[in-house]
Amino acid sequence: RVPGHWIENRDSLDPAEVLRAGNVEQRATGAAIIGWPKMLDVLEAKIIDSDQNPDHGDLIELTIPGLPEPGLFLRAYCKRNGLIVEGVPRISDIDGKSIKTVRAAQAWSFGKAEADFEYPEFVS
Repeated sequence: RVPGHWIENRDSLDPAEVLRAGNVEQRATGAAIIGWPKMLDVLEAKIIDSDQNPDHGDLIELTIPGLPEPGLFLRAYCKRNGLIVEGVPRISDIDGKSIKTVRAAQAWSFGKAEADFEYPEFVS
């Protein structure tokens, strides 16, 4: 359960309030409600890997208070949706390999093994 105003007033919800929530499940839910791009305003991101193409993005670690280890995320710019921040596992459930690069994270997000992944072409 989360406070009603988190849902009713999501556009004005302060990420710092979410991080002060009583338990980790509330914090995770609050972050999903606000959106990870907005949560980046208050969380320190450690860049693990970066791609020269901003559309491909960065592989980052975020430390969420109350979690035993930092979470792994793909932060990239989507021409259609703007900034996206998507959680990724440390080990791909597709090919069983560690996700240590932007390319591996992108492959996982598209449901492919890194060896089989090609970046999609953007057509304007």
